[in-house]
Amino acid sequence: KKEIYFIISAVPPPKKAGKCPPAPPGTMGTCPGKCSNDDDCSDDKKCCSNGCGHVCLKPAPPAEKPGECPALPPGTVGTCVEMCSNDDDCSDDKKCCSNGCGHVCLKPAPPAEKPGECPAVPPGTMATCVEMCSNDDDCSDNKKCCSNGCGHVCLKREWNYSRVVHITLW
Repeated sequence: KKEIYFIISAVPPPKKAGKCPPAPPGTMGTCPGKCSNDDDCSDDKKCCSNGCGHVCLKPAPPAEKPGECPALPPGTVGTCVEMCSNDDDCSDDKKCCSNGCGHVCLKPAPPAEKPGECPAVPPGTMATCVEMCSNDDDCSDNKKCCSNGCGHVCLKREWNYSRVVHITLW
């Protein structure tokens, strides 16, 4: 008497790159499922919800997260490994940045502060409580992100000439 054993392993098919595009709010698609996983879809298409059933769709373009990658010092050569290909591959607010050879997930560089100062807010000022900016990078041209007494808005910068240092050369 011979015994035969079978090992059955349920390995899900590999997922294709990218993310499904979001179904617009309130969307109710057709309910018959056209796919059950990415493997059922041709080319680079993914099996995505259409609001009711699942259909094959092209992946959504990767979203770029706000901020800039930190500047690399000249001559920097990092590990030649690709840990990410776009910002979507990175967790939280991290961005996919060059390390001098490959790409890794890094926190964005802090936004640069523009020169000049915000105008003083006179005591007792009644202003609109709105957050129109969070840092100088959110403001166009030579405007700065300033408090208006309640929120933050982009205002024309001022120069404080009392802080200018004079150097006399002889």
